[in-house]
Amino acid sequence: AGGVPVGWRHDQAGAEAAAAAYVESSALVAKAGPLARRDVILALATPDYGPSLVEATNRELDDLLFALGERGLIPADLVWSEYALSVSSERPSADRCVVRVWSVLVLGAKGGSTARQVWRTSTLDLAWSDGDWKVERWTTSPGPFPAPSPEAGASTLAEASEVIGWKRTPGGSS
Repeated sequence: AGGVPVGWRHDQAGAEAAAAAYVESSALVAKAGPLARRDVILALATPDYGPSLVEATNRELDDLLFALGERGLIPADLVWSEYALSVSSERPSADRCVVRVWSVLVLGAKGGSTARQVWRTSTLDLAWSDGDWKVERWTTSPGPFPAPSPEAGASTLAEASEVIGWKRTPGGSS
């Protein structure tokens, strides 16, 4: 729906797969225009939480664009790809699941010189709603952070963009 995978199984594995896919959909959300972004977010969130998630996401994107320091930068100018690395979950009831997703986000701004990495853990409270897992609450915290090797230098944004453009491996998340 709106580019976001839907139709998850009503079990813990389905909730984990949904949460990982939602985290990996961050590029779709970040690079979309305001109306398309709203539609994408509303497709993955519960009706009660969707509007506040739209507001929070718009605010965070505005802050990010400002922090990247590019004049006239718009979301479509972002180089952005997020990869879910691992998940952990608790299922307190048949219709609720709390999933933690550890991911790495690679981002930059077209015309910029260096790709940035953001390691983070997202906690998604999911509820079974309208026949699918929907986000009822979403928080993100930094880390954990692996240390780069001492001889590692930063790749250029062009190098990272090329690799981001490669085809995804089959099997996807989790």
